[in-house]
Amino acid sequence: MRIAYFSPLPPQRTGIADYSATLLPHLAAHADVTLFVDDPAAVTPLHLPVRAIAAFTDALGERMDICIYQMGNNVRFHRQIYATALRQPGLLVLHDINLYAFHDDLFVGGGRPGGLLRELGFADGMRGVAAGLEILR
Repeated sequence: MRIAYFSPLPPQRTGIADYSATLLPHLAAHADVTLFVDDPAAVTPLHLPVRAIAAFTDALGERMDICIYQMGNNVRFHRQIYATALRQPGLLVLHDINLYAFHDDLFVGGGRPGGLLRELGFADGMRGVAAGLEILR
């Protein structure tokens, strides 16, 4: 099995990076794993192929059987992982109970509050949009 694995990795200071560093040797013992990260040059060597998320095309083009996304609530560590997961199906491991702070930072902090309203509407219909409008006031 060939796995495209998307995650923050050490030395990034996040629990998900530490989790992945612990998991990856065990996963790599049973599959061919390629790591996809924001900046391959900044990753502590884990003796696995490392590529930039920005260079990822799609699972078929990359000859991967599955994409595994490690997703958390910090937009700084997960912006590119999130964008890739939206366009390429795979297994998403959600490390936080919700992603509200992620979406707030991504959309409102990024000057696109309409994106937050779209996400809330997708998740909870008009009730979500109404809650979003109340939050944005």
